[in-house]
Amino acid sequence: MAEVELKPCPFCGREVQISMSGNGYDFWWMITHGKYEYKCRVFLESERFCGVGTGEKKALIEKWNRRSDCDERKRASDLGWR
Repeated sequence: MAEVELKPCPFCGREVQISMSGNGYDFWWMITHGKYEYKCRVFLESERFCGVGTGEKKALIEKWNRRSDCDERKRASDLGWR
């Protein structure tokens, strides 16, 4: 699957990452900042799956990118919330 670019965080405008997590039985994809120094802890998880999980990854990316562009409204960072 070719990687699709993720839109930035809708609250702070920073870059986000996609990674796989799991508990030994089930797995899921997560979109997060990946850095603990950011006060904005927004994330989104896919449905749990067993196996490859490419369908769940694609669905998660589509959900994340479906929201409005950050430039269309004021970000929290523009209001001084950091």
